[in-house]
Amino acid sequence: MPGQGLTLVMTDVPPELEGEFNRWYDEEHIGDMLAFPGVLGVRRYRIMGGQPAYLAMYELEDPGVPEKPDFQYMSGWSPLDKPLAISMSNRFFNTCRGVYQHLLTAPSPEPEDVSRARALLLRGLNIDPVCQEEFEDWYNTEHLPRLSRVPGVVRARRYRLHAEASHLKGNPPVYMAVYEIERPEVLESEEFHRASETPWTSRLRRFHQPGSLRNVYERIFPA
Repeated sequence: MPGQGLTLVMTDVPPELEGEFNRWYDEEHIGDMLAFPGVLGVRRYRIMGGQPAYLAMYELEDPGVPEKPDFQYMSGWSPLDKPLAISMSNRFFNTCRGVYQHLLTAPSPEPEDVSRARALLLRGLNIDPVCQEEFEDWYNTEHLPRLSRVPGVVRARRYRLHAEASHLKGNPPVYMAVYEIERPEVLESEEFHRASETPWTSRLRRFHQPGSLRNVYERIFPA
């Protein structure tokens, strides 16, 4: 069964630290995280314009995995005894960290291999509670299925912030959609535009609340 949890960590690092940061992440930190029970996979991305510059996406068996004390230690959310990890965690800024519960994936069954997805659209939303039921219906029956069928969209998933999660940081949006795409140009295609712009979509935009995000990334790990 695919993982039911997701941790997203967005952060900036000082420019002079980027080389060391990327080496540490790819050669040390990811291996440590993948060794932890319940962590199913890790992907890293660099934003294509905007901030924070880096995104790490951790696939989890369930959203309770990050609550385990050893996970806090391994991830750097608690003090570490590794000098390099300490020096890195002390230099992060503009950090946003969220732990999410899986809601829906399209297509279903989901593809076993998503390696051709070289880019990512991350869409975070906060929504007015007055339209909660309609918002869920729109996302599940129209919006996510339509976007998942656009040529070049490999997989589309949506999540809700895990209500019991601790160690959150930076006000992560309540709802998060993750669109894994073959290349960034997919988002500029006529097909994607038609799928995105419907009367129902336009109606619900007025219920969006502050704190939403729309970030486009290129994958940097696995290379």
